[in-house]
Amino acid sequence: MLSSLNKVSLIGRVTKKPELQLFETGSVCKITMVTLDYFTDKKTGQKKEINDWHSIVFWGDTAKTAHQNILENQWIYVEGKLKHRKWTAKDGTFHSSAEIFANEFLIVPKTSPISPENQNSQIYPETPQPTPKPLQEFNDTDLDELPF
Repeated sequence: MLSSLNKVSLIGRVTKKPELQLFETGSVCKITMVTLDYFTDKKTGQKKEINDWHSIVFWGDTAKTAHQNILENQWIYVEGKLKHRKWTAKDGTFHSSAEIFANEFLIVPKTSPISPENQNSQIYPETPQPTPKPLQEFNDTDLDELPF
């Protein structure tokens, strides 16, 4: 039985050239990518874009492969796990960050997989969300009617 899961899958655009650091114990490659989401403003009816920025970290052989193959402005698929770091700087200020420790990546076509023009296409249909029904009140006598 699965007791926990930490898995992240992202498709986004690389925002700057990958940075490779070599150490005696291995290598690390870091990139920043942006993912896009779209919504319709209920007041104006206009489509709007939301950008989320992600720090991606590759380790070992995957770091070298990522550095050699990933280009700035390229669209990629990344799979890995979410890691949080917290630290206190020398000046006493508290810092925290969230990073994706990637173990796999794929280069995807040069155009955005989702854009305002094709968001309602057959591939990514926009499905209407059902209106939630209000909860019904119940009392202790209702428990006698349960089938178990």
